[in-house]
Amino acid sequence: MSDFSHIVNRPETGNLTRRAPGSLRHFFTQATGKRWIKWLFAILLVPCTPVSAQVIGDGYTKLGTWSPSIGTSQYGPYSANTALNYSWGWKLAAWQSTPTDSNGATCNIAGQPYVTVDGWSGYQIQPGVLIILSGNLAASTSTGTPNATANVATDNYSATWDSKGAITADWLSPGATSHCAGLKRTVSGNFYALTGGSAAMNVTYGIYVSPTAAAGALPTTYLQLHKTSGTNQQSVLNFSNLSIARTQCALDTAAVIAFGDVTPGQATGGKGVAVQSALNVNCTNDAGISTDVSYSFTPKSQAGDQYTLPITSMADASVSGDIRGFLGVNATTDAGCTNKASSVPMDSSAFGLHTLTSSQSWSDPLVWVLCPRPTAEPGPATAAATIDVNW
Repeated sequence: MSDFSHIVNRPETGNLTRRAPGSLRHFFTQATGKRWIKWLFAILLVPCTPVSAQVIGDGYTKLGTWSPSIGTSQYGPYSANTALNYSWGWKLAAWQSTPTDSNGATCNIAGQPYVTVDGWSGYQIQPGVLIILSGNLAASTSTGTPNATANVATDNYSATWDSKGAITADWLSPGATSHCAGLKRTVSGNFYALTGGSAAMNVTYGIYVSPTAAAGALPTTYLQLHKTSGTNQQSVLNFSNLSIARTQCALDTAAVIAFGDVTPGQATGGKGVAVQSALNVNCTNDAGISTDVSYSFTPKSQAGDQYTLPITSMADASVSGDIRGFLGVNATTDAGCTNKASSVPMDSSAFGLHTLTSSQSWSDPLVWVLCPRPTAEPGPATAAATIDVNW
């Protein structure tokens, strides 16, 4: 058997200084974190009492249903033609200040933009955060020209929002950033808006959160359905006290693993040279949602197969042995030079071990094993890998 007495390992980084045979070198690992954003939302229906805070994650979460219905009473005359500055029908818009009659009724006063993000369309609360509607609207307006009993006509409007907020509509909409309906026919001179007009919606609503959205407090946003004719009427859905909370995890593990000097006797029996360690994780989960936490190990030096990381000679870059990892309650029992249920994948694939429902810390036993190869040459050897914690 070849002499393994000088197979040791050293860090990938730092000053490389040659030491006498038998000196200590290290296996290097680096702890990093990958972020997967979770979100915290509270929703309030006006004028109802605030409901309990609802926590949502990335993507779409349905929050409720909204079925406003408003009507009109006779009013007039309007001494103008239909330049479509006013809705005389209905307007649906989102605002980040308390909506008024003026901004609610006027098509050319813009509210929050209706945008598309990741295939979802809705009213933008902030970049990457959208109010999503799904359902339908039906509205009508009755008018008479030049008085309340002459040339009476009815204009009908409809709209449909699909499951991702994309909208198809049958209305006249001069406001580029508003869903705003004006009269569908040419009217000159005086006209009266008559009793009998209405606007009714039946929609589900929710929030879409893009993974790119920023964390932090969100501005209060009002979704307003407005109808003008004499006494203006509106129904408002109020999104308030919204904030985005992110689950954060910190990983702590030994940055270097010292296998020490390796002799032929230590390599017998298929057990290799084992070094005890631990993988310590501390996670804050202010959102309180269920979050799966997984780990992944990625070679930074030469890659091996699914469960091994080659350790290479510093003299000629030949492979001196293979490093294996074993994680969990059975790590110490399983540790050796064969694959076991607790074997750590060393090919960047993620494997989950914990599910968070609150802030939590834990420590998982982690055993590193160096399995020398019969062809190994005496001398120092090195390997490196990155450990990621993913949530």
